[in-house]
Amino acid sequence: MELSDDLIELNRQIDVLIFEEMLLSVIAYWLLGIMCLVFFIVSIVKFARKKWNSYYLIFINLLVLLWSISSLFALYSYQQFTIDFYNALRLILFVPIPALLVMHIHKQVSYKPVRLIAAMFYIAAPFVVVSVLTLRFYNAFIYSSVSQSIAEGWISHFFFLYAVISVISSYLLCFNVFYQMPPRARRSTRSILASVITLTILLIFYIIWPYGLVENLISDIIPLDVIVSAAVPFALITFIYPLYDSISIMPASDVIVTSREFVMKGLSTTVLVLNKRQLILDWNRRDWTENNLLPKPMYKENYCNYLKRVLSATSGRVSRHSNDIFIIKTDDNNESHLMQRVHEVGNKKHMMGYIVEIADVTHLYTKLRYFEEIALIDTLTGLYNRNAYIEYSEKAIQSNNLPLLVIVGDINKLKQTNDLYGHIEGDNLIKNIAKALAGIKPDNSFLARVGGDEFVLLVPDGSEEFAEEFISRAIEECGSVPNSEEFIPSVSWGYAVMASADQTYNDVFSEADKMMYEFKKSRVEFSSSGTLPPKNETQECEVPKERNYKRTEAKH
Repeated sequence: MELSDDLIELNRQIDVLIFEEMLLSVIAYWLLGIMCLVFFIVSIVKFARKKWNSYYLIFINLLVLLWSISSLFALYSYQQFTIDFYNALRLILFVPIPALLVMHIHKQVSYKPVRLIAAMFYIAAPFVVVSVLTLRFYNAFIYSSVSQSIAEGWISHFFFLYAVISVISSYLLCFNVFYQMPPRARRSTRSILASVITLTILLIFYIIWPYGLVENLISDIIPLDVIVSAAVPFALITFIYPLYDSISIMPASDVIVTSREFVMKGLSTTVLVLNKRQLILDWNRRDWTENNLLPKPMYKENYCNYLKRVLSATSGRVSRHSNDIFIIKTDDNNESHLMQRVHEVGNKKHMMGYIVEIADVTHLYTKLRYFEEIALIDTLTGLYNRNAYIEYSEKAIQSNNLPLLVIVGDINKLKQTNDLYGHIEGDNLIKNIAKALAGIKPDNSFLARVGGDEFVLLVPDGSEEFAEEFISRAIEECGSVPNSEEFIPSVSWGYAVMASADQTYNDVFSEADKMMYEFKKSRVEFSSSGTLPPKNETQECEVPKERNYKRTEAKH
C-alpha cells in the first residue's frame, strides 16, 4: 500500500513538472520566436531591396514575434500578476491579425484594389478594439488587477464579429483564385488556405474558452493538458510558415495573370459565355461605356434576342457576304463590321455551353471587300463581271425567279472606234453605255458586262412586253451618250424568256443571242461570252448562302 502511495506521489510530481512548468509550451514558444525572428529579418532585408511585395505580412510576423516574446516572459514568471499582465498584452497583439491577414491575401491573389469601405472597416474595427482594450488594460494596471477579463462585454462580441468577417473574406478570396488558377499554381493558394483554417481554429478556441468547455475536457482527459499547452504556439507556426511559403511558390505577379476577370478584361474582343440554352451568363466588358459599339448584355438574355437588339439599337444589318458578320453604324455615321464566332464548350460526353467571340474586323473586312470587288466587279464599267454573272445565273435558275427574262446586248462599231480613235475612246464608249444602262435597269434585275462589248441583263419574273419596253428605252439612252460625231452609238439587242426549269439556261441564252445577231447587220467574227461553262468548270466554286445583288454599281 505504501509503494502504491509512493507511485501516486511520483506521478503527481511528474504532472507538476509537465503541467505547471509547461516545458512543452516553452519549447514551442521558443521555436515560434526563432522562426518569427528569422522571417522578420529576411522580410525586412528583402523589403529594403524592393524584393518583397507584402508589407502586411511583415506586420503579422512582428505581432506574432511580440506574442512569442510575451508568452516566454509569462511562462518564466512565477507571479500571478505578471502572467495576467502578459496574457492581456498577448490578447491586444492578436486583435489586428485577422484584418492584416485579409489585406495580405487580397494583395497576393487579387489585382483589384481594396474598396474604400472595406479598407475603412479593416482599419477602423481593429483600431476600436485595440483602443478599448488598451484603455481597460491601463486602468486595470493602475489598480493592480490586470487579467484577461479586460476583453469581457460588448468589445469581445465586436471583435469576434469583425474577425469572422475577415476570415470569411480571406477564405472567399482564396477559393475564388483557387478555382480559376491552373493546377500548377494552386499550391500557393493551398498554403494560404492552411493559414486561414489555422486562424479559424484559433478563433474558435478563444470563443469557447470563456465557457469552460476546454477546461472541463482537459480535467477529464489528462494528456490533453500537455497538448493544449503547446497547441497555440504550434498553431501560430502553422499560421505563419505557409504565408511565407506561398510567396516563394507563387509571387503575386504570377497569381494575378491567372485571374479570369483580369484575362477577360484584357481581351480586345467581346466575349460572351452562354449556357446550353444559349442564355448569356457572363461577358468580359464589365464597364460598358457610351463609346462601346455594342449595347450591354443582360444576364440570362437569349443570345438571338441580344443580336436583334444590337441590330435595332445601332441601325445595323447583317452583311450580304456572311451571316456571321453584321454591320453597325457609329456616331460619326461610319460603318463598323463585327464578326461573331460561336464555339462549343464541353468534353467528349457533355456539351456545357458556348463561348461567343465578337471581334471588330472593319479594317480586315475592308481589305477583303476590296479583293472581292476585283473578283466580281468589272473595273472599267463598275458593273458586275463574268464571275458574278455565272454565280448569279446558277442561283437564279435554281430558285423561284422563273420566268427569267434574259436580255443580251452588244455594242455596235466598237472595233471601228478603237481603230479610228484609239482604245481610250473605245473604253469611254463602253463606260458611257454601261452608265446609261445602269440608270434604266430595274431594281430587282442583274446587269453584267460579260465580254468586251457584250452586256447581259437578267430580270426575275420578266416578260417579253417588259423586254421590248426596256430595249426601246435603251436604244434611246445609248444613242444620246457622248461620242464621236462620225456615228451615233448603238447597241444590238436580243431577248428570250426561260419559262420553266425544263429549259436549260444556255438554250435560252442562245435564243436571245440569235435575235441580237439579226440586229447586227455589219457584225464580223461574232462570238458570245454569255453562255455558261459546263458544270465541271464551276462546281468547285462554293456559292455563298446569302448574296443580295440589289445594289448600285460602283462608279469608276
